[in-house]
Amino acid sequence: MLEEKFSPIVDRAKRLHLTGAGELLLLKEAKEILTYFDNNFPHTEKIFATNGSTLNKEFAELKWFWILFALL
Repeated sequence: MLEEKFSPIVDRAKRLHLTGAGELLLLKEAKEILTYFDNNFPHTEKIFATNGSTLNKEFAELKWFWILFALL
């Protein structure tokens, strides 16, 4: 399973950046993904990039740090 391969690596990480093409918060699984990392790696600083267009109270209450990019 993928989790078995990346868990030992993330366990030792000080910071986790979730990046990629597209808006993470548009995924229907976004809250599940963010909650998974919160619950399983509480010691790791977690960051993801968002343009903020879908940021709401539900996501804002998660213990994540995020980077907002201005919409120009």
